[in-house]
Amino acid sequence: MWLSGSVPSLKGTTQATRTTGDLVERCIDGDESAWVDLVQRYERLVFSIARREGLSVDEASDVTQSCFLALLRCLETIRDTDRIDAWLAVVARRSAWRVRNSSQREVPASEEIAKEIAADEVDAIAAKLDVHHAVEQLDEPCRTLIRALFLEGGSNGYASIAARIGRPIGSVGPLRARCLLVLRRTLEATHAFGHRTRPSMQRGGGGV
Repeated sequence: MWLSGSVPSLKGTTQATRTTGDLVERCIDGDESAWVDLVQRYERLVFSIARREGLSVDEASDVTQSCFLALLRCLETIRDTDRIDAWLAVVARRSAWRVRNSSQREVPASEEIAKEIAADEVDAIAAKLDVHHAVEQLDEPCRTLIRALFLEGGSNGYASIAARIGRPIGSVGPLRARCLLVLRRTLEATHAFGHRTRPSMQRGGGGV
């Protein structure tokens, strides 16, 4: 995989960074450590999307490198820098599709793909990522229940979910309602609904 230690050289600093938007601003100013932090924060996301689209480890590594090179060149033009995760997810998925559908399995120039991205496509992925992040903050058994109902690819019935969480099958329905309420509050607390489209919680919509 393209590791964060092999990025283009920028001038270094030891100043701490926090939000993604802050990291992007520091990268634009030439802060090498901010770029390293940015790559480390999201390279696993990009790589996992490429692998989920059916690419080999080597192909996914090449797509990851291409995506971050595109990001480096597009930093100053990205509309919502706090949603770099969604931007990278869209570029990674499109790049992986093109590799998968290419007869020679060649990695496309992700910078060209980035120019084709529509804002609403990034917003849709951002909403899905918000849900995934919020679910990870839930306590058990809510985390497992919400994953099973909405984020996993297969169809999980109440009987199988009850067995997984160690609860009677009759308790799954009421627990589902309580967990969805907690999830909603978690999303609201992180301002997920304040400036983006509200995520849809439909069963079986697992992939980003």
